[in-house]
Amino acid sequence: GTARHDVSLSATIPAVVADVLVSVGDPVQAGDKLILLESMKMIIPIQAPYSGTVTALHCAKGDSVQAGVPLIELDES
Repeated sequence: GTARHDVSLSATIPAVVADVLVSVGDPVQAGDKLILLESMKMIIPIQAPYSGTVTALHCAKGDSVQAGVPLIELDES
């Protein structure tokens, strides 16, 4: 089985961070938009897969990010 705790959320394609919508310590609900990525003029939201608390941010607005690199970490509540 796959543990859902401390899931890292990453980009599926290379992108630029358009905006970071949450801070470490913020509570989030499943489906909340956490980070907005921009790739080829499209905005791609990274959404919370479950409710929890933001435990780490690994990107900032304007960063270029590669696919598969963790951008944010959530601790499931």
